[in-house]
Amino acid sequence: MAPQHKHIEKWVITNVTDSFYTVAYPKATTRLLKYFKGQNDKGTHLNITTPTVSYLELDDDRKGTKKAYTFGWFISRHIEEIPKPTDPELEIVTYPETTRYVRVFGGYASEGNIVEQAVALQDVLSKEGKSFEPKARNGKGSLGLLAAVYDAPQKLLNRHNEVHLFATDNDALVSA
Repeated sequence: MAPQHKHIEKWVITNVTDSFYTVAYPKATTRLLKYFKGQNDKGTHLNITTPTVSYLELDDDRKGTKKAYTFGWFISRHIEEIPKPTDPELEIVTYPETTRYVRVFGGYASEGNIVEQAVALQDVLSKEGKSFEPKARNGKGSLGLLAAVYDAPQKLLNRHNEVHLFATDNDALVSA
């Protein structure tokens, strides 16, 4: 499995904790939507981008998540002056270049599906001798990953979702 290289990107993000993924997702996307629809310091309407990306950490037993999520939408590179959020639960961040392993899956991205796909990706990478970084918030133990949802909830068929694990520097150098 070849890793994918991701360039530096700016994102508007929000955190949702103490909730299930299926509850956290609409709460986060509502906040993000308001920002893109003009609830920012310039009143600027921005084109909504896909995917909706969420950062989450697996429990130690790899059967669930830690119930703390970061959701985000990227901001187009064509926007020269990025409006500042007026909602204190939103922030603009710049993510560095990364190299990731990606697994694509269909259906609705529930917490169960995301965990199942992330564990399957871990298992494939381990069998192939590929290494990946935990990327945990606290830097200890838990596996941090990204889940990307490309489709609106109204789309019923042929949905596109992904889970991403971060490649270690050694794998990134080999594939570059």
